[in-house]
Amino acid sequence: MHWKKIKRNAGLSLIWLGLFATLYSSVAWVGTDYAIVRAITELTLLFSVYQLNKRVLMPRFLLREKKLLGKYAIYLGLTFIVLLILDYIGYEFAFKFVDTDQLYSQIEAWDETPEFTFEDFYELMFGSSFITASLLVVLLVSILNEQNRYDRQREQARKNMAEAKMQAELKYLKAQINPHFLFNALGSLHSMSYMKMEGLPDNIAKLSDMLRYLIYECKEKEVTLEKELVYLKSFIDFQLLRLDNPERVTFEYSLNNPETKIEPMLLEPLVENAFKHSGIDSRDDAFIHIKMSEENGSLNFETVNSVYESPKRKGEPGIGNQNIEHRLELRYPDRYSFFNNQKGNVHRTVLALKLT
Repeated sequence: MHWKKIKRNAGLSLIWLGLFATLYSSVAWVGTDYAIVRAITELTLLFSVYQLNKRVLMPRFLLREKKLLGKYAIYLGLTFIVLLILDYIGYEFAFKFVDTDQLYSQIEAWDETPEFTFEDFYELMFGSSFITASLLVVLLVSILNEQNRYDRQREQARKNMAEAKMQAELKYLKAQINPHFLFNALGSLHSMSYMKMEGLPDNIAKLSDMLRYLIYECKEKEVTLEKELVYLKSFIDFQLLRLDNPERVTFEYSLNNPETKIEPMLLEPLVENAFKHSGIDSRDDAFIHIKMSEENGSLNFETVNSVYESPKRKGEPGIGNQNIEHRLELRYPDRYSFFNNQKGNVHRTVLALKLT
């Protein structure tokens, strides 16, 4: 059981025990048997009203719509009238346990009364006023308790809906990435096969590992930075297969805590965009520099690339920075900064992300 629920139930139990003690002590002078019967009887009535208000009246009228407040007041008034009738019956039942002779001798003010009757006793106990005060306390507790529970449930439902919506959007955004990767990777393998280049079997095996990562690992909310790094290295290696001068692409990385978790496939679109717009496969002066570093749970990822639209890639759809920023906002709100700038033919993106 949750600690908050334990504390809440303990608080309610103390209220009921306190009410029982108050009921008992207020009439204990009449007699122990009477006080016990009276306290139990009245507490049972009040607890019944508490449950009726909590489980029926409030959910059906007060919490559903504000315009039903009038109906709630009417039913509450009827409940109060029924309670007074039952309370009167309870007093009459408890009166059987009273030693009237002993009680009468204690009440000097009633010397003129020829006979001590139940009506006298009920008047002495101020039954209606006492039950009214007790009822108000019980109703206040039940209203506050049920309203608090209702608000918690509504807030939890809102959080669940927001979480479900976020996961659906993230799933959609990540799904946009996979077709681009497959298209590019298969294109590279096709070129290797057509040109009968060495290393084709090794690269097919590498592609198999990457697909396994996409199909299985990416189902999880988070993966380790080490796994994401391995995937990025393989992704870059596939891009380099098409280049005559792969040294124009650099990738520097440093992870102090490789087991730190990150959302899978979060960084790959930045690398893909760098290759797409750099013109690296068509111009000798094109370049791409990628840096990845992590320290104390803070990740920095930077791409700097030339900007020349490749004839081979012109018109090819891209993932876009909007996709990346949307995912960051959904998954890491208030925990990231994303810089995206272009000066002349040089484009630079910097992502700073607090992972822990």
